[in-house]
Amino acid sequence: MMFRIPFLTKVLGAGAVGLVLAAGSAAGAGPAINAALASGHSTVTATAKQAASTTARRLGIRARRLVIRSEADVLHLTLRQLRTDVRGGTSVEQLAAKAGMNKSQFTAAVVADLKPRLQKLVQAGKIKQNQADAIIDKVQKGWLPLWTLHPRTAAPGTAAPSASQSPTS
Repeated sequence: MMFRIPFLTKVLGAGAVGLVLAAGSAAGAGPAINAALASGHSTVTATAKQAASTTARRLGIRARRLVIRSEADVLHLTLRQLRTDVRGGTSVEQLAAKAGMNKSQFTAAVVADLKPRLQKLVQAGKIKQNQADAIIDKVQKGWLPLWTLHPRTAAPGTAAPSASQSPTS
């Protein structure tokens, strides 16, 4: 019966478990569940924290995708073209320089393109207004994914030689 506790907390979440218990539907769910929930809220609290971090991660991923899409639009590229350029080693900074923009001009253009996208998501109920404001604020402070590229030390799938190995060995 102990395997039901994590399953219920993952599937239903902390709030739903509380609602089920308040409604009295879980009275016959088994003594292991009731004892675990009565003994402490550590499982429920840990699950709530995990759910909050998962939600924040999803929002961060969505924000990154939206900003990259706005970067592509400002550069008058499709997402596929931008992806190809970045994989080829060209950073967004270099693409913006080719388009005649510095970082502040590029950031202002990205923010102008991003605001209507975020407003649509707020109106659709996908994100909250304070989350949209936080994304805009972060971009205005200089967060631009793919602006600079981190050089790879070796080709993908190959290990870089260690310091103790000589290039001739």
